Amino acid sequence: MLNRLVRFLDNILNNHVSKIKFLNRLLTIICLFFLFRLTQNIDFRFQFDFEYLAASLLIIVGYLFQSISWSLILKNKFESTIVISWFVSVIGKYIPFKIGVPLLRVSEDVENSEVQSHKYFVSFLKEFLFQILSGFMFSTIYILAKLSGVNVFMIFGIYLILNLFFSIYLKSNLFLINFFNTISYLFFLLAIVFTGNILFGEINFDLGIAYIVSSVVSLIFVGSPAGIGIREYLFIFLFQSNLIYFEINYLQFLVSIRIIFIFSDFISSVLGRLFKTINS
Repeated sequence: MLNRLVRFLDNILNNHVSKIKFLNRLLTIICLFFLFRLTQNIDFRFQFDFEYLAASLLIIVGYLFQSISWSLILKNKFESTIVISWFVSVIGKYIPFKIGVPLLRVSEDVENSEVQSHKYFVSFLKEFLFQILSGFMFSTIYILAKLSGVNVFMIFGIYLILNLFFSIYLKSNLFLINFFNTISYLFFLLAIVFTGNILFGEINFDLGIAYIVSSVVSLIFVGSPAGIGIREYLFIFLFQSNLIYFEINYLQFLVSIRIIFIFSDFISSVLGRLFKTINS
């Protein structure tokens, strides 16, 4: 039954390219609509600061490393067209259940080559699990390093080097995928810490890790568009008793970070479209 369904989907994707292109554009419009509605529902006055653009740039660089890991998952190698389709699909996360992400990627990639539905489904699941695993490992390493009094960045450096070593020694992409995902979380951490520094005038990596922990947990709640609401609630629920967070306006912090991520997602999607146009 499953094989029949897969063959049916493959036939549709590979023989109806023009219709897929139309679906691609329609999905993009729907995603933009949901994104607009979400920003309208945020009851908070966000004061723009050009320094936030630096935080957004760090997030986009982090996305670049995640897109490379997706290319490795799907094709076992780096392909620029796969990376571009990943960037275009970022905005799809704002549709409930994140269904816009796989649909946008498939509709983008079908224009470049034949798409196997079953392979995509399995690859999406692998990417999802890798993001959770890498985020969990990233947060755990930081917490253990802090508790033991060891230099955090030295431990991260050793961890990354080990991933590279095992990926070469075992000739497996699994460690390389985790390597790129871990680097992406490093850039996300820097973006969050940088934003906290703009808001509160101090560099607090613990605050950044707390946000990443809540973000990783929120990945499980696929029904929420881009984890909106879930991530913020988890952050407050898990860390409101910590004395560190009594000294900050965590609501201002959470909404500011969320707006920066939404802006980064929009810019990433636009950049993906731009590079696709240049390459075509």
